[in-house]
Amino acid sequence: GSTMLKSGRTVPYVVRFPRPLHKSVQEALANRSREVLPWQHWPSIRIFGIAWSGIQLARVVRDGLREVSDSVHMNILNPRGSNAHIPAATEWTRVIIVDNAVTTGASLLWAKQLLERSGYTPNTAVRFFDREEIEPNGCSQAEYIQRGIGINLFSFFCVRDLLPIVTDAERQDILNYLVSHGTPAVRQDLKDAHALWTGTRSIQ
Repeated sequence: GSTMLKSGRTVPYVVRFPRPLHKSVQEALANRSREVLPWQHWPSIRIFGIAWSGIQLARVVRDGLREVSDSVHMNILNPRGSNAHIPAATEWTRVIIVDNAVTTGASLLWAKQLLERSGYTPNTAVRFFDREEIEPNGCSQAEYIQRGIGINLFSFFCVRDLLPIVTDAERQDILNYLVSHGTPAVRQDLKDAHALWTGTRSIQ
């Protein structure tokens, strides 16, 4: 399949957060949360899921991190609500903002500013998928958010995770797309890994 982005660009793949979230998938994603997040130095964790798209993913992150931390709590931030239920900030708590998708970063910026007014210092955000593309401003989406918003953005999966599981034809389409629109890091990685895939064109 393909997806039309808000920018008008068409990407040669479709990625959706799984719904309904069956138990086996939930457990797999919970395990994945421990793989992508540097939880080893987080004694206390508070997760804020942005309603409504980020709630299921936030629950997955919560369940995954409860396996490795004794203090993990979750709340929901509603852009259309009063958010009067935000608990008081406590010292040494790592704050994680979770949203299913991040496009412009506007929702993350709103959440960060809201939590800062409540005494928190948000410095970590999680989303489901990273397209690993160069944006019109010349940097990747993650770089833009980290520089412009001042928050570290982690992703459960990225476009390179698709390459081993798609058909040869689909892989070729994705590789061709990344040659034109991928970040420099992605292009270098694909060049280094080129020998792993047969039938693909050379990446210059």
